[in-house]
Amino acid sequence: MSIDRISVDRAALPAQLLDSIKLHCRVYHVRDDPILLTYIGAAIGFAERKCNVSLNPAEYIVTTDALGGACTHAALGPRWTWPLPLNNVHTFTVLQSGEASAPDITADFELWSSDFGGSASAYLVPLAGKSMPTAAYIQLGVGVDDPALLAPEFFSLIARMTASQYENRESSSDLWTDNFREELAALWRPFA
Repeated sequence: MSIDRISVDRAALPAQLLDSIKLHCRVYHVRDDPILLTYIGAAIGFAERKCNVSLNPAEYIVTTDALGGACTHAALGPRWTWPLPLNNVHTFTVLQSGEASAPDITADFELWSSDFGGSASAYLVPLAGKSMPTAAYIQLGVGVDDPALLAPEFFSLIARMTASQYENRESSSDLWTDNFREELAALWRPFA
């Protein structure tokens, strides 16, 4: 199995969410922006780990053996699909193999997800008469690069976790694990 992360941008989404989070926390000055960015980044990272979701923009390389077998999805009818090992996929490139001169066969597939910005799986769906080569090499762009596309449940969780940390910034207790356990469990939908 081969799923390799090429890059991840842990600063972009927190920076884009800063103004909304400041309104939520009722912070009207800029002197706490650095600490708020840190708390937002930590809340996003915590949600990613606990809910198995890709929120920060990142690039991955996936080989066909990491996809497992093809399956059908109820929403797509009797078409064969390949579930991707990551969610919130917004771009993809499929090469016939991992060789530098391998033909690009991206046009033979389309991307489908029932819940972009949330935690539902993403699928590669072949166009009529096409199939996935056994040695395919897939580059995936994942994460939420526009805060407007972030599922409201995740925005609410990130805002509340950030506000909790900001409000208790001089406390040493672990607030997140106990206070947000049920909400995190409700958001984790690995097979949606």
